Amino acid sequence: MPLAPAKPGANVAGALQIMDGDISRPIGYPLLMPFRTTDLHDLEIAREVRIETHAPRGGDVHSTIVWVVVDGGEVFVRSVRGERGRWYREAMAHHNVTVDDDGRRLETVAIPAADPETIRRVDAAINRKYANDPGHSSMLTPEAQKATLRLEPRTPGEDALQAPAYLGSVEPFELHGHPIELGIMDSGAPIEADVYLQPRKPA
Repeated sequence: MPLAPAKPGANVAGALQIMDGDISRPIGYPLLMPFRTTDLHDLEIAREVRIETHAPRGGDVHSTIVWVVVDGGEVFVRSVRGERGRWYREAMAHHNVTVDDDGRRLETVAIPAADPETIRRVDAAINRKYANDPGHSSMLTPEAQKATLRLEPRTPGEDALQAPAYLGSVEPFELHGHPIELGIMDSGAPIEADVYLQPRKPA
């Protein structure tokens, strides 16, 4: 179920709303909970991060390489495939996602952020950070703009999690330059070699 997007620049300790028709109820995520300064710095300089999302009905965890930008103390990601991207659809269905920055993991909540002002800010941040990267213009299309998400920590002052070992003996590789989302292609069946599964974090 989709979260109601917060107004741009809001700075209130409210609660996000889950919308189900005309019925909404609060959940326990404060609005605009800030990342620590060290987290913002690390995400600002990271060329890519992995975003982990859950398959429907408590299924497998999928790890997808995405670009990440920081603007005004807020963290944003965007699906190059727009709303068709699997990781984006799973993030919208579950909202709890994990960011893996080269083994340093942060538990976050994904919030829709496709209002015009936020799109303008994220476009500018992408241009600043990735202007010289091949394929950067594909992140500025109307399709991709609609799939803009703001990430916030699930709890204040959250410590980074220890990265669990990937299943199998081969460490998933990193892509550099092109904003290609691993795990699902534009057409045809998913390529299994591009889908990485990870064990769940113990409760």
